Amino acid sequence: MLPSAQTKQLSFANSWIQYGVFTNRAILSYGGPYNGLGPGINWPQSSIDVFLQEGAMRGNKSLRILEQQLSTEKWLALGRPTIADLSVFVYIALAPMGDISLEPFPLVREWIERIKALKGFFGIEGLEDPMVLRR
Repeated sequence: MLPSAQTKQLSFANSWIQYGVFTNRAILSYGGPYNGLGPGINWPQSSIDVFLQEGAMRGNKSLRILEQQLSTEKWLALGRPTIADLSVFVYIALAPMGDISLEPFPLVREWIERIKALKGFFGIEGLEDPMVLRR
């Protein structure tokens, strides 16, 4: 069982991953914020820049929390792969599409490789080259 403070941190990390990591990926890959914020064509560049800055802050904070969790555990919950790992995996693995580097987070990168090594795992476009949609 996770201590209460650790549970709260992971809950925060999971809830902000989409709005941090994914928002930046959507803006940079598809040309605008599509994460409940409406189509990018209606947003001035100054607003998109603010979304990118805020998304990067939230995404990096979430990655720091995940890195901290992975310093004592190999998985996010129950000491084994669970839906907790799978629910955030794609957002994290594709973070570089949103200019959020995984380099400062070696334990997160190892966790990504553990998930990819699970029996029955199959990849998606961009997983091996997260910048594929930016070209």
